[in-house]
Amino acid sequence: MLRLVLLVVVVPLISCVPVADEKENRSMTYHSLTVGSEKTSTMVHKRLMQVLDSLQAAPYNTPGTAVDTFFFRSGSSDETLHRFTIPSHWDEDSIVYLPHRTLKPSTALWYRKRIMFNSKTWLHVNADDGAQVFVNSQPIQAGYEDFFFIDAQQDSVDLVIRVLNNAMSGGLRYVRFLDEEMYHIFSEEQQKTLQLQLLIEKVLALELSSELAERVLMAVSIEGHLYEVEELLSVYPSFLVPPYLIAKGDDLEIRWESDRDIPSIISLNFDGTRTEYVVDGEKGSFSFTLPEPLPLPDAYRVCLGNTTCTEDITLNTSQKVSFSFSVWADSQGGWPVFREVNAVMYKEDISFSVGVGDLVSQGSNRREWHMLLNSMYPYGAQTPCYLIAGNHDYDGYYNDLISANYDRFLGRDSARTWFSWRHANAAFIALDPNRSFPIGIKNDPEQFRWLTNTIDSELWREATWRFVFIHQPPYSQGWPGYHGDEEIRTVMDPLIQNGLVDFVVSGHTHDYEHWSRSAGAHVADLLIVGGAGGSLEPDENSDYPEMDTVVNQHHYGLFTIEGGTCSFVAKNRKGEVIDSFIRKKPV
Repeated sequence: MLRLVLLVVVVPLISCVPVADEKENRSMTYHSLTVGSEKTSTMVHKRLMQVLDSLQAAPYNTPGTAVDTFFFRSGSSDETLHRFTIPSHWDEDSIVYLPHRTLKPSTALWYRKRIMFNSKTWLHVNADDGAQVFVNSQPIQAGYEDFFFIDAQQDSVDLVIRVLNNAMSGGLRYVRFLDEEMYHIFSEEQQKTLQLQLLIEKVLALELSSELAERVLMAVSIEGHLYEVEELLSVYPSFLVPPYLIAKGDDLEIRWESDRDIPSIISLNFDGTRTEYVVDGEKGSFSFTLPEPLPLPDAYRVCLGNTTCTEDITLNTSQKVSFSFSVWADSQGGWPVFREVNAVMYKEDISFSVGVGDLVSQGSNRREWHMLLNSMYPYGAQTPCYLIAGNHDYDGYYNDLISANYDRFLGRDSARTWFSWRHANAAFIALDPNRSFPIGIKNDPEQFRWLTNTIDSELWREATWRFVFIHQPPYSQGWPGYHGDEEIRTVMDPLIQNGLVDFVVSGHTHDYEHWSRSAGAHVADLLIVGGAGGSLEPDENSDYPEMDTVVNQHHYGLFTIEGGTCSFVAKNRKGEVIDSFIRKKPV
């Protein structure tokens, strides 16, 4: 049985005091607040959504002076995240032009150029997957959004950029230099765009009067209105991230974030009887743990103070012997598509959902996590999710490969981003090969030891059905030039050959792929479900391996387990079946 843990973002331990009296008369309700005489009209709501989508989809165009050419060389095979030597030899004919990409998986890619400076400069590096920067052989710490500050004291410096490619193809997209004035102007413009996005989201959540919503639309082009509307709405707290359920083993956590640091009130509904708790938070982050042995509530709601509240949210935490769950991966910034996939996927009667990595496109960008979790609402507030890290969830953290935002929003210990759980007669393992460079499980001794022990445990061996989730696939055909990851194969192949795993589910390649592999009497199915929102792969496929099925559509997968029968169906974002199969075992 799941134990409910209500948690927003990890904060120091605080006290939670129950409220004695039920307060039925709330002045505001999430998605139904009225400020004025009438609610936002459908037309204005639609226009606001269009503006919000355009702001979120706008390309990230950094101004400044572009550097077009660099000397290039590949790193050595024994380089790791922190163990390397900056190359001293660079071939004079090794010049490459940006954007530059090369098919060198799990490899460090080195770029060098002599740059003329005479003042303090900000360097913006856009690399796939991540970059480390050195000036005159000294490391420069990355700042927000991959900006590096260079305090130049001479006319020229030796600039070296080390790109860590944790995918198949990687390299430098662009490098631009901004002087201090240009950087601060750019930062202010980015902040205004962010303020506008947050304001529109607040108006949509609170359902303001049409007149006030129209004024927000005007703020898109008339800057003065932005501050006027912000001031008017400042008295109303809102959810930066509405509630969402994260499953962690046998625990279930409900998380959310507020734009104001005021106490939250959690109301739990137990068969018609409500119990309320006041929770003090810090900087808009809150934490509440439901003490055992209380049963799970039927529903819950969260209020920011005594004002902005969610509606009652029914919990879907079934522990039925026969159950279904969904799988998906690579939402990765494609939020309009991801919302469509969610709307269809959560019409299924599922006990939980599993996201297999590349949840966002830039792990260090907190807004990306906001958009991911907002796109999951309200479904993600009702049904538990297991969210697993992919390589892009570490982008921006290539100094130490500790994804602070993954830890913050999903409550994972940065030292233990792998985990397991059991549901009815099925056992599940989630792995994270992205905690090291090059990627892998065997080169992460603690994780590999944990995996070995878990495979040998009763939880695993006594289960009828056994699943492994890992972002990078062992085999793939749909990404031209990519055949899957060799390091993942060295771990998965022995498990398959020894009959210790039934399903390996991955993402990384942005398509749907299925390969059924036989090892004696045992059959293992390898699946790629990388179609939850990110841009799809080209139609061209690799020559090998020859997968049984490759479908280039956005999609999700659905498993249904009934005792000794496990069925799978893949559906596109319209809910149309694109593949299916059934496996049976004696029980």
